[in-house]
Amino acid sequence: MNIATSSRQLSVKKFSLALLPLSVLLSMQSMAAAAVSTAESTNQTATEPTTDLGALSAQTDSYRTTATKTALDPDDAPMSYSRIEQQTLKERQADSVSSALRYEPGVSTESRGTVSIFDEYEMRGFKNYSNFYDGMRLPYDGTWNLMPQVDAYATEAVEVLKGPASSLYGYNEPGGMINQIAKTPKATQQTEIQLRVGSHNLGEIAVDTTGSMSDTLNYRFVGLARQKDGQMQTTEEKRVLLNTSIEWKPSNNVSVLANLYYQDDPDMLPSTPLPSVGTVYQASYGKLDADAYAGDKWNSFSKKVVMPSETINWQINDHLTFKHTLRYTDAEAQQQNTYHQGFAENSDRELIRTAYTTDESMTNWATDNQLAYQLYTDKTSHNLLFGVDFQHAKSNAKYAAAMYQGIPTIDLAEPNYDLFAKQPINLTGYQQQDDITQRQLGVYLQDEMQWDKLTVVAGLRRDNFKSTTDSQAIGSDNKTTINKANETTGRLAVKWG
Repeated sequence: MNIATSSRQLSVKKFSLALLPLSVLLSMQSMAAAAVSTAESTNQTATEPTTDLGALSAQTDSYRTTATKTALDPDDAPMSYSRIEQQTLKERQADSVSSALRYEPGVSTESRGTVSIFDEYEMRGFKNYSNFYDGMRLPYDGTWNLMPQVDAYATEAVEVLKGPASSLYGYNEPGGMINQIAKTPKATQQTEIQLRVGSHNLGEIAVDTTGSMSDTLNYRFVGLARQKDGQMQTTEEKRVLLNTSIEWKPSNNVSVLANLYYQDDPDMLPSTPLPSVGTVYQASYGKLDADAYAGDKWNSFSKKVVMPSETINWQINDHLTFKHTLRYTDAEAQQQNTYHQGFAENSDRELIRTAYTTDESMTNWATDNQLAYQLYTDKTSHNLLFGVDFQHAKSNAKYAAAMYQGIPTIDLAEPNYDLFAKQPINLTGYQQQDDITQRQLGVYLQDEMQWDKLTVVAGLRRDNFKSTTDSQAIGSDNKTTINKANETTGRLAVKWG
C-alpha cells in the first residue's frame, strides 16, 4: 500500500470562506501487485500531464468530446473547449460543478453564499441552470428547485464548451454548456480511499475502486459520505452517494455499460437572502458578519436522486460506429424556507419574514442515439454524424406559503434562530400545485471535415418541444399552460492550423 499525504493551510479570518483542508489520499493500485510496481505507477501518474486530451482520445475507443460528440482532438476543434481532469478537481477541493469552475475564464459561479441545492453559473454573461451528464441533459422543469446534482467525486472530468451548442444538444443558453463525464470501469485493478477534514467542520470519506471480474467484464464502485457546516449560521450540508457501474465487452467491437447512480442529500440548506442594509450599506449597528443568516433552524432542504442508465458502443465496421444511451431519473425534494420583504417601520434591524414549503417529485426518460460514418479521400476526411435524442419528463410541485401571516420577525443585530419552534406556523396564506409534462425530440446532422491544416465543422438540428403545466391555486380557477417550439439551428465553425 502506498500512502501519499498532502496538507495545505490557508489563512482563515473571521469573514473568510476559505477551506482549511487536511486531505489524506490512500492509493492501492493492486492488492496483488508488488510495492515497487505500485510506486512506479504512482510516480508515472504524478508526472503525466492532466490535460493530454489527444492521448486520452487515442486510448479510449468510446471517448467523444462534448464539443463535437466525436473523438476529434480538442486541439483541432474550431471552438472554445476545455477539460478539467479528476486530478485538477481534487486539487481545487471541488465538491460540485460550481466549485470546479471557480478558475475558468468567462465563467462566474457560486452566486449563492450558502450551501448550493443545485449547480448554477454564468457563462459569458448568460445564466445557466441546464447541466449535462455524459452528454445528456439533466432534467429540470424550469420553474422550481428540483434538479439532479452529480457530485464531483463521481466525475472523471468536467468539460466546458463556450459558445452556442444548440446544434447538437437542443435548447441551451448561448454562453455555453457544462458536461460532466462519469467514471467508468477499467480492466486494471485500482482502489482509492480518500479522507478529508477541514474548516466548517468538514468530514468526508470516499472510496473509488475498479477492476476486472473476468476477461469480458469490468466493474467500478464509487461511494462517498460528507458532512460540513454551511457558510451561514445554523446551516449544514450532508451527502451520501453510491455509484456502481459494470461494463461488458464481448468483443473488441462491442461494449455494454450499465450504470446506477444514487445520491441522498438529507440536509442541504438553501440560501436565505439578506437585505442590502447591513451587508452592502452600513446599518445603525454596523455591518453583519459573513456568516449572517435571516432564516431559522426550521429551514431545511432534502433531495434524493436515482439514475440508472445503459450505454452501447458498437464498431460496426472500419467506417461505421453506433452509440446508444438510455437513462431514467427518479428524484424528489422537500424544502422549508423563508424570505423577507424589507424591514419593519422605522427599523433597520427588524426584518419582516414569511415562510413557505415545497414538495417536488420528478421522473424522466432520456435517450441519445448516434450513427457516425468516416469517409477518407486522398486529401480530405469526413466524419459524418447523425443523431436522434428524446426526453420525456413528468414533475409535480406543491407550494404552500404563510404570506407574512403570523411569522416572527428576526433581529439581525441579535438574531434568534429558534423562533419558529415557539409558535405554530400557518402555511395557508397561499397554496399552489403544478403538474408539468415536458417532451423534446431532436434530430441532428454534423459533418466534420479536414483538409490538411483546415478543420470545418458544420451542423444542423431540428427540435420539437412541448411543455404542459396544469396549475391549481387557492382562490383561482385551474389553469393549463402549453408551450410549444419547433426550431431549426445550425453551426459552422472553421479552424486553420
